[in-house]
Amino acid sequence: MKENRQLRWAMPGTGVIANEMAQALQAMDRTLDAVGNRTYGKAVSFGSKYGGKQVCADYHQMFTDQDIDAICLTPPHNTHMAYLEQALSQGKHVLCEKSIPLNSGELDRAMKLAEERRVVLADPSKFSTITAASVLPLDRAGIPPLPHQAQRRRAGGDLRQDPDHACRDRGLRPALQERGARNVLVSMAGDGSLLLDETGAVHRLGVPRGKVVNSVGAGDSMVAGFLAGWLEHRSYAMAHKLGAAAGSATAFSDGLAAKDHVMALLNTF
Repeated sequence: MKENRQLRWAMPGTGVIANEMAQALQAMDRTLDAVGNRTYGKAVSFGSKYGGKQVCADYHQMFTDQDIDAICLTPPHNTHMAYLEQALSQGKHVLCEKSIPLNSGELDRAMKLAEERRVVLADPSKFSTITAASVLPLDRAGIPPLPHQAQRRRAGGDLRQDPDHACRDRGLRPALQERGARNVLVSMAGDGSLLLDETGAVHRLGVPRGKVVNSVGAGDSMVAGFLAGWLEHRSYAMAHKLGAAAGSATAFSDGLAAKDHVMALLNTF
């Protein structure tokens, strides 16, 4: 590949995140060289909307296409690893919607494959850095390993029923704070959210009333609201409330939340 040539991008998937990624490429004056979807008609419409030069009947076609340099991977999380292995093994750079894998074992495999093929594997939240903290399995997060779904239910129950003990003694502190994270913010969907701040204090919030329209982007909005709240107020309690309001407002909206909606929900906490 010539250094001065722009990367030739392919996009498997045509959902909400794929649309956002395609818009971002357009804003940077980049084009899509190939698009694909399990429903061919959707791929045709997506390609027409964003100028896709080639419509693929299946994802494997773009993974093996020698004229494609990079894959922007946006399908559901539970399919990421299968597609990652196909794309990376063919020497494609991959920008993968977070979270990249389902657990740290898959992340290790993907990173090793990228290193072997000398290609870039990145996620949009960091773009150049993958942090293992976001994919720690529960047994490595300080919670005794249990089989499969029972393991997840036990961890979730601890956080919901006894958040102080779960955060400080069994989970978040040894898993993340002792490894360098200053503050740990946890979204529990309909059960609210938790913040373990750098002082060791545990903050818990419920959720405001509202109808979930689309949860895509809610987690990112929560982090953005938390950062804005901290920068403005220098209060972790207020930062947590603004983060929860921003995340909820986005979940209750078709797209990203408007400021007025966020502030209205903030007043309910």
